[in-house]
Amino acid sequence: MSARALFRTVWLATLLLVPVLAGAAESPSAPTFYRDVLPLLQSHCQECHHEGGPNISGMKAPMSLVDYRDTRPWAKSIRKVVADREMPPWGASWETSHGIANRRALAPDQIDTILRWVDQGAVAGNPDDAPPKKTFDDGSWLIGEPDLVVTMPEPLVVGDDVADWQPYVTFKLTPEQLSEPRWIKVAEYKPNCDIIHHLTATIVPPPDEDGNPREPFFLGGIATGSEPREYPAGFGRLLHPGSEIVLSLHYNKEPGPGTGIENQVTMGIKFYEPDEEVRYELKQTRIGRFFDFEIPPGHGNWKIGGAMEIPQWALLTSFSPHMHYRGKDMKYTAFYPDGTSEVLIDVDRYDFEWQIAYILEEPRLMPPGTRIEVEAHMNNSAEREREFPEIDSSRPVGWGLLSTDEMMHGFITWSPIDEDEARNWGGQSR
Repeated sequence: MSARALFRTVWLATLLLVPVLAGAAESPSAPTFYRDVLPLLQSHCQECHHEGGPNISGMKAPMSLVDYRDTRPWAKSIRKVVADREMPPWGASWETSHGIANRRALAPDQIDTILRWVDQGAVAGNPDDAPPKKTFDDGSWLIGEPDLVVTMPEPLVVGDDVADWQPYVTFKLTPEQLSEPRWIKVAEYKPNCDIIHHLTATIVPPPDEDGNPREPFFLGGIATGSEPREYPAGFGRLLHPGSEIVLSLHYNKEPGPGTGIENQVTMGIKFYEPDEEVRYELKQTRIGRFFDFEIPPGHGNWKIGGAMEIPQWALLTSFSPHMHYRGKDMKYTAFYPDGTSEVLIDVDRYDFEWQIAYILEEPRLMPPGTRIEVEAHMNNSAEREREFPEIDSSRPVGWGLLSTDEMMHGFITWSPIDEDEARNWGGQSR
């Protein structure tokens, strides 16, 4: 966990632990916990904030917000993180969050309700006004029990002297693990240690029956605050027997005697059932800049951009912005062949600690020739260095693998389709 994430957890757990003074009288117009606040906590917060809640790629909620007794002592801290849009974790603007399936963001009126509840005494209200209690499935896998579980064949030794190491591990699926092609619905990774900063997985299929190479594909991974997301119905990735799995791992720790470990990463995959129709095979494309940018020392708002042209009819399913400590914001804009344009999503509060994929409720139909431009801003100022002491704002910085270097990747996930499919597509179009 980074210094910023650790500070955030400790801050939440200690700074404002003193309860708001009890005994405020309830006025007819004042929001109450049971009637007004609890439904918002259930829909936006409790999935993480409950006893024994999930560990989402190294981020675990430090308190339960299931009932009034648990929530009341945190009223002031809840007010601050909600007002600052730090919680629930969501980087995209409210205006461009509509139509996102995994939207956590509170609406402006919902934020106002929580702020008024705290400001007017954080009263409980009538327990009879409470919605039914929410239940949670806290199994060992966030995705539920996988159909296929694969662990690295051999443990990787991370030595005492390692501070920052990014190895690759490659191994093949055995015939016992997979005997026929299956469509992937969702994948999840268990790092099985607390010094993995992130990992990604690339699947390299074997050649086809004629010896022609098949295209490798990216099968997700973990980064701080990321979570597995199921593909939209009818969309997937085809996993072939004998495929190679290439894990890119990033270990980060303090070197010293006794700090070394042995580590074996485990991945779990859920497949579509054989009788379920999968019509669309997904691709992931990076729109951004690689080795050709440099952020000046001390600059607080350096702009970097990238673009791609959609070569054919396509269905767009998600956006995944990725930058490092200096990342401030990232905006995706579509410029259509007819001369019109629209902002697809504006991640105006990018947070390195929460690597969020923004999944569309309905895939968007993109005509051939659509140009998608991605624009980001970076903060290499002394102010950002105070927030992230790991960086050095006095030096220029360019692309690099370390978190103290930078990246600018605007990932999109999409599926190419033919003109007939586009004509018959019944989902959302522009």
